[in-house]
Amino acid sequence: MRIKLDKTICDGFGPCATHAPEVFSLDDWGYAATRNGRPISADHRDGVRRAILDCPVHAISELPASTQSSRANSSNDSAAHRRTWSRTWDSTAEGWERFAAVNDEFFSAHSHPDKAKAVGLPGAVGMGNLRFQYQNAMLDCCVPPDLQVARYQCRLTELDILGDRLTAWAVPEPMDDATAAIVVRMGVRNQRDEECAPGRAILTPSGARPSEAADQGTRPPEPDAATARQLGIEHWLHRTSDPIHSWPIGANDVMRWRIAIAWAARDINAEWTHSPAVPRLFNPFAWNPHYRPAEFPWMPAVGETPGTRVLNGGIDVHFYTPMEIGDTVTCSARLLDCRIRSGSLGEMLILTDEQRWTNPAGALINKIIRSTIYY
Repeated sequence: MRIKLDKTICDGFGPCATHAPEVFSLDDWGYAATRNGRPISADHRDGVRRAILDCPVHAISELPASTQSSRANSSNDSAAHRRTWSRTWDSTAEGWERFAAVNDEFFSAHSHPDKAKAVGLPGAVGMGNLRFQYQNAMLDCCVPPDLQVARYQCRLTELDILGDRLTAWAVPEPMDDATAAIVVRMGVRNQRDEECAPGRAILTPSGARPSEAADQGTRPPEPDAATARQLGIEHWLHRTSDPIHSWPIGANDVMRWRIAIAWAARDINAEWTHSPAVPRLFNPFAWNPHYRPAEFPWMPAVGETPGTRVLNGGIDVHFYTPMEIGDTVTCSARLLDCRIRSGSLGEMLILTDEQRWTNPAGALINKIIRSTIYY
C-alpha cells in the first residue's frame, strides 16, 4: 500500500495525524506531512485508510496497484523531470517596492527589517502575492499555446526573506485521457532548496470554457461555527458582501504590472513583459478606496500585537473568462470558514473567504478561495 498526499488541498484539519501518527505528522503551520509513495506497513494500514476516509478535503489518496512499483515510479519521475519548467527571481527591495506600488501592498514587514522582527519575523519578508505572480508568469512562458490554465492552487509554507533567490518550477504530469486535462505540480524553491510555495495548476485545451458547475468542491460542508461565534462573526458565514466595482482596466496598468513582476527576474523574456494581455492574476482593484481585502467585514484589524499580525496562507483560483482591457470588474465576497490551530508562530486564526469576480457582461471571471493567517 502506498499513498499520495496533495499538499495543495490539505487544510490542516489533522485527522490523519490522529488516526495514523506513525505515517502522518503536522508541520509547523499545522498542515499534514508525509513521504508520498512510501510503503505503508500492514500494522498501519487500517489507520491510514481511516485517515483517507476522514480527510474532509480528500487530500489523501491510495495509489493504484499499477503505480506501486518503485521501478515504474522511478521511470515516471525521471520522464517528468526531463520536462521541468522553471524561471528564477531575486528577492530585492527594488523588486518588492515595484510590486507593492502596482498592487497597493505596502506593509512595514515587507520593507523594514526592524519592524518585521518586532512582529516575530526573521527579517523583511516578501509578499505571498508576488510568489503567486512568479508561478503564473512561469506558466505563461512555458505552457504551450494549445493549453490554458483552468485552475491554480498554492499554499505558502516558508517565508521569502530579503536576498533570497527564488525559482518557480513546474512538472506537467501525463494527460488524463478522460478529461483531456493535465495536472502540473509546481512550487517555488529558494537557494537553500526549501519549498516555499507548493501548488499545482490544471491545464485544459485552449478555447474550452470551464464551467463552474463542473468544479469539484474541496472544502468541508460545515464551517467552524463555534470559532465564528467566539469571534462575533458567525452572521458573516456564507453571507455575501455588497458588490465592489473596479475602475476600468487600462493598458498602462497592465504594462506596469508586468514590468513590476519581471523586474527582478533572471530569465523572463521581453515578449512576456510587453504582452498587452491582462495577466490572469492581475488585480484591477489596486488603489481602489472601496476595495480593501484586508478589511472585509469579517477581518480583524491588522496590527503589530499578537493576534493582529497577518500572513497570506494561500489561494485556490478557478479561471473562467479572461479579463480584457476596458473591463470594469465586480467583486463579491463571503466568509467560508474560520479555525484556530497551533503552529510555529503560536496560536493562529485561519480565515477562509471566497471572492467572485464578474465582467461588465455578468460573466464569471474567476472564483478565488483565499486563506489569511492571524498570529
